[in-house]
Amino acid sequence: GISTKLMIPIRDSLRTRSLPFVNYALIALNVFIFISIEIPLGNGLEAFLGHYGIVPAAWSHSALSSKISLLDKITPLITSMFLHGGWVHLISNVWMLHIFGDNVEDRVGHFRYLVFYLFWILVFCLFRQRISESRFFGEIAHPRKFLLPFPCDQRRGARLRGRA
Repeated sequence: GISTKLMIPIRDSLRTRSLPFVNYALIALNVFIFISIEIPLGNGLEAFLGHYGIVPAAWSHSALSSKISLLDKITPLITSMFLHGGWVHLISNVWMLHIFGDNVEDRVGHFRYLVFYLFWILVFCLFRQRISESRFFGEIAHPRKFLLPFPCDQRRGARLRGRA
């Protein structure tokens, strides 16, 4: 039968051939923004998220959409990539980047990894704004989003196919 137990990965067994500096920079940027911007805002966080997070109504609600400039609609597609809804959200995303991101970066290269990361978050943001009319969303897509082109080998867990 199918196991219903939750598994939280603690590490992978793959060694990287190069320093995953893009992955480290993304982790550092996410943590820096959370600690230096989101936490100190306190009660002002909701207004900040209303401006820099994805607000689906800004695109789909005609009365609101017409009052918002195109730049103010596009800016959150970038800024929301680095926003998190709390410590658990930040830690889980950073943890998954730490475990799996270095292997993806090693496999596809530094530049392609960064493009992959940004592309899949952008796709998720656009998808998410289409299915919700009333919430703020930061970078809530699970880091698995950029692993989609890398099928797992079931016998070796997170081992990427085609890799020696």
